[in-house]
Amino acid sequence: MAIIQVEVRLKEGILDPQGKAIQHALDSMGYKDCQSVQCGKFFELDFGAMPSDEALKQAEAVAKKILANPNIEVFFLKVKE
Repeated sequence: MAIIQVEVRLKEGILDPQGKAIQHALDSMGYKDCQSVQCGKFFELDFGAMPSDEALKQAEAVAKKILANPNIEVFFLKVKE
């Protein structure tokens, strides 16, 4: 079974207003040791019985075309064990 996990994050240097809002909320709740928060997106793509190497190729194409905005985001792929 080929399940590919895709994590999408903002590129370094891109403002993350949602992360800043969460960090501010944590600070106001007394969690002052948290230096920063970065938000992202997580997807699991189930390719059934497809071999993992082929599933990775397809997942990369999907991430590039649909899941991530290449101007402001990066993505990471991982085969779920």
